[in-house]
Amino acid sequence: MRRVRIDDYIFIERVDNHDELKNQLLDLIAKQDDAGEPGVSKLDYEHGDDWKREWVQLVIPSIISTIVPMIKSMGYDAMDLTNIWYQQYDADSRHGWHIHDTSFSGVYFLELDENSCSTRFCLPTDFNPFEVDAKEGDMILFPSHLFHMSPANKGNRKTSIAFNLKADCKTLNLPFDPECGYCRVL
Repeated sequence: MRRVRIDDYIFIERVDNHDELKNQLLDLIAKQDDAGEPGVSKLDYEHGDDWKREWVQLVIPSIISTIVPMIKSMGYDAMDLTNIWYQQYDADSRHGWHIHDTSFSGVYFLELDENSCSTRFCLPTDFNPFEVDAKEGDMILFPSHLFHMSPANKGNRKTSIAFNLKADCKTLNLPFDPECGYCRVL
């Protein structure tokens, strides 16, 4: 087997209105009657496709305005958010290594103090863990095939809003290739 290494990106951008959103979102999340799962203190992943949740309605415009420039900078001109959920981590709670089955995944760090780790990644080619310098109020966007985890929380409660999206390039003018059954001919 031959492998060819390519460059890829993890985007980090501050959510412009984080200071306005934070307490409103935390208050709405506190009203949710969601349990945790092994390792994660509280989450609502099982409701990830319910776009009518009040906290989702509040945060969606900020997520879209933050990620659209990221998506466009890579040549995509269309995207579909497929699901969104929150996760809360009390002391020592964590979420183990995993991937997602879509184009990109994102995390908005709603509560993240200096003693908490944002997200740890590793490439599926070398398995050497690394972290990005994300702070409270930042949103990261990364290819969903990257292994990622939330290490044991060593700080105060950590709250993140996670989401998945499918990106597409509907106007990309690819040359026709008869051997490539999935190339778009416009």
